[in-house]
Amino acid sequence: DRAYIGYRANALDVSDFIVNWSDNSVGGAGAAGPDNLIFNFTSLNGSSPNGIDGNQVNGREIMRLTGYGNIGVGPRFNNTQVPAPGAMGQPQSLFHISNFNDWASWMQIGNETTGGVASDGLRIGITGTIPLYNNPLFANINMPSAGAEQIAMIYQQESKPLLFSTGASTDQFQGNNSTQERLRIQSAGTITQTSPNGAAYAVYNPGAVNTNFTRIAISHDPSNPLTRPLSLLHMGYNTAVLPLNGWRNWMDIGTLITTNTDNMYVGLKDGQNGVTDAVINWGDDPASPGGPDLLRFIFTQNPVGGTVSSTPNGLEIARMYSNGNEGRMGIGSFDLLGLLPQNTLHINSPAANPTTNAGGTSGLRFEDLTTATTPIANPGQGVLAVDANGNVIYVNGASNFGNYCNSLNPTSLTGDYQIDMANNSIFFKNGKNIMMGEVSCGNLAPARLYLRYSNPQYYPTVTEGLRIETNLIQPNITASFRNTLGTGAAIRTDGDIHCNGEGLSIAGWNLFSDSLVKQNVQNLENCSDIIGQLRPVSFYFDTLNPYGFRFSNRKNYGFIAQEVEQILPELVKTTSFPEEIDSAGNIIYPATTIKSVNYNSLIGILTEGIQEQQATIDSLSGIITEQDSINKHLQEQINSLYDMIAECCKNRSMEQGQNNNPSPNIRTIELRDEQSIVLDQNVPNPFAEQTTISYLFPENVNKAQILFYNQDGKLINSTNLNPIAGRGQINVFANDLSNGIYNYTLVVDGKIIATKKMIKQQ
Repeated sequence: DRAYIGYRANALDVSDFIVNWSDNSVGGAGAAGPDNLIFNFTSLNGSSPNGIDGNQVNGREIMRLTGYGNIGVGPRFNNTQVPAPGAMGQPQSLFHISNFNDWASWMQIGNETTGGVASDGLRIGITGTIPLYNNPLFANINMPSAGAEQIAMIYQQESKPLLFSTGASTDQFQGNNSTQERLRIQSAGTITQTSPNGAAYAVYNPGAVNTNFTRIAISHDPSNPLTRPLSLLHMGYNTAVLPLNGWRNWMDIGTLITTNTDNMYVGLKDGQNGVTDAVINWGDDPASPGGPDLLRFIFTQNPVGGTVSSTPNGLEIARMYSNGNEGRMGIGSFDLLGLLPQNTLHINSPAANPTTNAGGTSGLRFEDLTTATTPIANPGQGVLAVDANGNVIYVNGASNFGNYCNSLNPTSLTGDYQIDMANNSIFFKNGKNIMMGEVSCGNLAPARLYLRYSNPQYYPTVTEGLRIETNLIQPNITASFRNTLGTGAAIRTDGDIHCNGEGLSIAGWNLFSDSLVKQNVQNLENCSDIIGQLRPVSFYFDTLNPYGFRFSNRKNYGFIAQEVEQILPELVKTTSFPEEIDSAGNIIYPATTIKSVNYNSLIGILTEGIQEQQATIDSLSGIITEQDSINKHLQEQINSLYDMIAECCKNRSMEQGQNNNPSPNIRTIELRDEQSIVLDQNVPNPFAEQTTISYLFPENVNKAQILFYNQDGKLINSTNLNPIAGRGQINVFANDLSNGIYNYTLVVDGKIIATKKMIKQQ
């Protein structure tokens, strides 16, 4: 055995300082070793046989290094490879910490910043019968009895989290790879680093919970670690700082799972009056484009099972949905339908499919129904109702109407009854009556439906407001609505009436037209233009149409609804007719939409148009009368001029025969009236495509317009003029106008000034 302390040269100017010890054998059979390198402290005279300081015979061992490469820190290691029961052997690990007897044994890691006291840094160790240095952090630990097994502990004694990480270290300053964080343990008041390299630190506790509450975070993606745990166990990813989306401060004792803006919490919630409730919560960001998120219950099976649950998405059993204001629950496989629950409770039973699932069930089953008095164990077919407390109860053992009609002792209904037809029919057989109102049960004429007045004094006379019957005397009449008293209405409806066939009224139809029910009443204008755009047609209805409409085969006159809709859309209504099916579900008539015209409203438009045309006719009649008077006066002047010219020529000839005097002086003058209104003849006239009309207005004109009429006196166009004093003109284009003579009239301040003719000729 030997020891050496000194230098060992490795290369040029490279020497290592060596503390070396050697042995002839590390250990094994027949070996006296192993020999150890021991760091030992001695004090006083070694009189203490079993002390804890250096006053032992062999001193106090501080550290021991073995030839196997193990390092033991602490006392009580001995030289035996296999110690005796109850004794301490050689260091058993590369780094082995030990203490006296059953005392606490700890390792502490820190630096100058964390401080040098026992309550600083990271402490890893086991408890003992005597707490180490009387550290107040361990004051509440129940100390074990002598010789008992000890409690192992890891203490992060700083106000920072305890991280568990995997992966190669890349951070030379922190000594761990912060991008590979897997697990974090801290308190609610732990300081959380919020910017790189420790530039700023803060406590993340938005719910203001007890800062000493435990928080554990498990990161799903260590490169994006969950550094701000909000619950006792928080898994996934950090939530947004603000807002916190679905998180609440009562999500404390439980498990919180978050990703992006969504979260799920399973745990406890303090309720009212000190009650603690168990809670399953999920949260959603209402602004997410793919929302809303759902809470789904999914069953999965072996991928080769051949069932829906064997598919990659599995079999959805139930889902919960909320839009933030209401909650709905769907039971069944809504995932296959691709829809959301449509009611507070929506049950979907999949159709029968032999390759995926049995299906075809009702979707709902009750067992051991309970009424207000007696529990009933699955009594068979019956009727369910809702009692006054909102309970679903079993009220009748039969699924039909029951014996409510008895001629001797009829049974009264105790409430309203509703029958959902569900595309099925109800058949009344054996020629019985369907009676409504004050009518007793009995056997009257077959196949009738009466809705009688409630006053029994009219019974048995027929005074019903509604009567549907099969009349054998008049087979074409299948239903009649009578009011035999002659007062009031036999039929009143608050909705539309669709008549599949012709309608007949003996006394005519009256429509509401009272000012009491009208508002925003306005006069109609320019209806002649509207009438001119309508196209009246004659037509026949398609009596062989596939929709079941029963049209007459007679010739009709009217309009095409689509054409009227382009001119007067408010007079056209589009009505949808659903498909008609028989009791077997076969489509008899397909669904369709039909447009109809409100011919009644056309009356007002036609009336106003006639009045406008009559006003035009009256105006033209006055113009014609005035023009005839002017023409007559002009003719009289022409005749007078003829006479004067003839007389003048006669006298002139006589004068020339008598003498040869020279001609008298000839002068020309122009007459002008600045206050007159002038309408010039269009130029050119006749014209092929374009002509111009000039006019002259004095300063006192307020309103002026020119009206254009065809050869039949029908107004074909009009234009308003801007009455600026002086001359003006309008250009008239008539490419599409047929050849012929047309009139145009100037109306100023409501008075007809002049009318002239223009000739269109290609």
